Amino acid sequence: MAFNKKEYDKNFLKNNYKTFKVDLKKDEWEKADKLLKKHNITKVELVRIALKLLEDDKIKKE
Repeated sequence: MAFNKKEYDKNFLKNNYKTFKVDLKKDEWEKADKLLKKHNITKVELVRIALKLLEDDKIKKE
C-alpha cells in the first residue's frame, strides 16, 4: 500500500487537534477582527495568548 499524504494529514489532525468554535455577535466579531488585524495576530494566537494570561492569573472574568 502506497503512502497517502492526504489520509496521513487527515488522521494527524484528527488525533492531535481539536476545534475551538465560538459564536460571537456580529459587532463583537467585527471588533475582534479589526483588533487582530491591527496587532497582526491570528485567531489561534489570540486563544494561546489568552490561555497563557489565564494560567498566569493576569486576567480574570469581570
